[in-house]
Amino acid sequence: MVFGKLSVADINYLWRGTLLTLRLCLTGIGLGLILGVMFGILRANPRRTLTKMIATVYIEFFRAVPLMLLFVVGYFGIISLGYNVSRFGAVVGAISLYTGAYIGQVVRTGIESVGRGQWEAGVSLGMSYPDTLRYVILPQAVKIMIPPAIGIVIGVVKGSSLASVVGYVELVLAGRHVIQRTYAPLLVMGTIAMIYFVICYPLSILSKNLERKL
Repeated sequence: MVFGKLSVADINYLWRGTLLTLRLCLTGIGLGLILGVMFGILRANPRRTLTKMIATVYIEFFRAVPLMLLFVVGYFGIISLGYNVSRFGAVVGAISLYTGAYIGQVVRTGIESVGRGQWEAGVSLGMSYPDTLRYVILPQAVKIMIPPAIGIVIGVVKGSSLASVVGYVELVLAGRHVIQRTYAPLLVMGTIAMIYFVICYPLSILSKNLERKL
């Protein structure tokens, strides 16, 4: 049977999976934004410092590692070392590190895209590096950062479906459980696709509007 009817219990289960996905994404992406801004600023420092080297290694490493692998290592790897970790904690940690690396690159690119004359103007006014960065560079760089940052957020929201690999019951895994009960894969997966569309499409429109305005 291709189509089938979903019971109230099935719909509630999918709704719970949606809420868990939103909780996961909001927490992981929120922490990732903080990491990304911090490491992006450190990497954009024109001076060769230890903190810049650490930021560079972090950004390049976690941009190169697949998100699914981070989920597996973050959960099963930690458990194999004898430590207890919840599925939610492991998945949030992985998403935070992954998002932070990509946002860090966006922040770095945004800062470096501001003309050198702006830096020189700040120095000529007697401003320190942090003050020049805060009051002169970042207000201009943010306009460049926002559209690609939103694109990264959309990608991470969709990538969160991979969290099912460690048994975290987000929307996709909840859908698979419902399919096992209803034998209606097209109906269930079509519903899940629409839910992701409702979550991601407004962000996509926001990104396009910001690109035109900025």
